[in-house]
Amino acid sequence: MLFGKHEKFKAQYAALQHVSEKPFVIAIAPFEQPFFYMQLNSAILRVWFAYDGVEPHDSKKPKCIGEIQKPNGSGIKLGYFLNEEMEEISAVLFSNTATFAKLQALSSDSKHRVFFRSLRLDGNTRKLVQTVKGKSEYKEALLDGLSV
Repeated sequence: MLFGKHEKFKAQYAALQHVSEKPFVIAIAPFEQPFFYMQLNSAILRVWFAYDGVEPHDSKKPKCIGEIQKPNGSGIKLGYFLNEEMEEISAVLFSNTATFAKLQALSSDSKHRVFFRSLRLDGNTRKLVQTVKGKSEYKEALLDGLSV
């Protein structure tokens, strides 16, 4: 998605007068994949910045990987925003959470008994915490899950 939109921008849109000198913002989402909602934003961080968490021995030093191997042995380059390869892109909006569950969480419907399972980063411990809560206890904002 990202690569195709970038190529189309360079080949067609960048030369248009009404586009010239304006920011190029792309919105993408992985909804074509099974279990996309379990992806968090770690996969897109690998693509953008080759970021793969932090080094186990140093909680502040980022762990970066430059390439991953597909099962067939071919490599996929990572870290496209670490160089000038996609300098035309001003921002990328990414979300894997625009789902029916998000609509249920934000709705005022109280007729149905619904439970939400979430995986969130604890700001104090910097660890992922999983919870299961009923609708009356569960809180979620529209922008939760959005990465820019």
